[in-house]
Amino acid sequence: MQTERAGCISQIKSLKGDNRQFQSIVDEKIKEIEPLQQALGKLRTANNAGRGVGLCSSEEELNNLVCLSPSSF
Repeated sequence: MQTERAGCISQIKSLKGDNRQFQSIVDEKIKEIEPLQQALGKLRTANNAGRGVGLCSSEEELNNLVCLSPSSF
């Protein structure tokens, strides 16, 4: 029983370390995505104000929109 408990505690400690690593990676990715989300928000605002159009319906439409939009970032 004592051996099982020690094994479980060891596994929990190991998982806590893994969790910290995963959380660190997620936090880093969120920071990388932030500027992209802000730029997308600006693009959507400019698009909606200028053309009254909502979301793009295809990747091609988005690419065309991005290529044609004035740089506001």
